[in-house]
Amino acid sequence: MRIALIGNYGHQSLVIRSVEAVEGTQITGLEGFDEKYLENLRQRCPRAAQGAKLYPDLKTLLNDDNFDIASICTRFGEHTFPLLLSAEKGKHIIVEKPVATELADLEEVRQKVKEAGVQLTAMLPMRYGAPYRKAKEVVDEGTIGEVLHMWSQKSYKYGTRGDWMQKREFYGGTIPWVGIHAFDYMRWTSGREYKAVAAFHGTVGNPADGELEMVSGVSFQLDNGGTALTSIDYLNPDAAPAHGDDRLRLAGTLGTVEVYDFGTKARLITKDEPPRELELPEKDPHGFLRDFILRIEEDQDVGISAEDSFWLTEVSIKARISADEGRVIPLFKPPAAE
Repeated sequence: MRIALIGNYGHQSLVIRSVEAVEGTQITGLEGFDEKYLENLRQRCPRAAQGAKLYPDLKTLLNDDNFDIASICTRFGEHTFPLLLSAEKGKHIIVEKPVATELADLEEVRQKVKEAGVQLTAMLPMRYGAPYRKAKEVVDEGTIGEVLHMWSQKSYKYGTRGDWMQKREFYGGTIPWVGIHAFDYMRWTSGREYKAVAAFHGTVGNPADGELEMVSGVSFQLDNGGTALTSIDYLNPDAAPAHGDDRLRLAGTLGTVEVYDFGTKARLITKDEPPRELELPEKDPHGFLRDFILRIEEDQDVGISAEDSFWLTEVSIKARISADEGRVIPLFKPPAAE
């Protein structure tokens, strides 16, 4: 499969670091990059990027028709235009999360992808992390019973943030940008669904005095009457051993399973067994791209579907709206596409 990279914001590295390892994939075009970047890319991907070339704009790239998959990483509030054009051209799509930053744009993209009959996936790779896969395994085996409560944390170092991230129109908000990861891995590991959301956020402590929210708290009602909470911030200290301090706790009727230690370990506690660290499955660094290729070529129901990508984006936008407007917002998941 031939992949074109569109835009260099967010996590194009998710595709780049896997394309060399996933057989049958190659990068054929880049839009929004320069010669220096292309030269470096060819060094990093000696097999997969040797035939890649630069394009001056999106229209030229699309007209050349030299790719099968568009990997879109524009500024988050600007995803809609390249998404619509790529789908219209019949291209499958990998897109930085969130898919859109406004509900109207999301619905337009959802309809266009459906009409075009193309596959789409959002860049939500955390469920491929070994501790989260282990947590899901524990839940699926029934070890902790029915999950009634979840808690998650996404804490990032503030680091260096582009000026564009200080403007809501381009950034979209910290809840959709950061929180969506936790919303995905809570839902995926637990098997539960979100029914309502209430949230708070604030720009307090922002070094740039801009619109980027430094702190957010999100609460959900679950489909079985349970609850879920997510803590989101840019307050992970510079001296921390990792950029992200990611955590998860699933509490069930028979026990709890936790992902801890900066998202690197998993621990189980049950009614009959004291806390013990769990042996993790092998790492799967290329699973995100591999599964998307399988979804396209073999119609396998693996990885992160368009349905999940759209739904998690909708949940994230509505959580941000809840924080903006100070109200609880019901969540109604659209029926699965036939």
